[in-house]
Amino acid sequence: MPGLAHADDTLNDNTQNSNKPGAKGNSSPDGTLSAGVIVFDRSKNGTGTSAGPVTSTTSWTPPACWYAPKYTPAQLKANLEPIWNAESTGPQWDLEQRNKYEKGGEAPGTYKDFNKDKTGKGYWWDSYVNESFPPGWDKCTKPIFSSPASRTSTTSRSS
Repeated sequence: MPGLAHADDTLNDNTQNSNKPGAKGNSSPDGTLSAGVIVFDRSKNGTGTSAGPVTSTTSWTPPACWYAPKYTPAQLKANLEPIWNAESTGPQWDLEQRNKYEKGGEAPGTYKDFNKDKTGKGYWWDSYVNESFPPGWDKCTKPIFSSPASRTSTTSRSS
C-alpha cells in the first residue's frame, strides 16, 4: 500500500506541499482534489452516507523516495536558517551549507541568496520518502536543488 500524499507550504496558487496537519492541496468545483502529482476525483463517489472512498485518477504510485518541488526561495531560507542557527549539525557543515545556498559563486551547485532573484521562475526540489519505508527509501541522497519552472509541469523524479 503506498503512503499518504502530503501537502505543505504554498508554492504558488496551484501547488502546496506539507507535512503539517490539516486540509492541504487544491480542490475545484467539479470535485477534483490534488496534492502535488496525486489527483483525486470526488465527483463520482456519491454524497452523504452513500459516499465511497476517494480513489486516484492516475496510476502513479509513489516510489520508495522521489524528488519534487518543495520550496520557494523564501520558504527554503525559512526552513534552513533555523537548522543552521541551532548549531546542531556542526559548525563546518553549517558554514558549507550557508556558502552553498547564500554566498553562491561560480562553482556548480552553488546559489546566491537562495535564488531569490528567480522567485516565481522555479522551485527548490527536495526528497520525499514513502511513509511505508519500502526497500530503497534511503536512496534519495541528493541535496536540495533548484530547478526552473518548466520542470514543475512534469511528474516528480524518483531516485
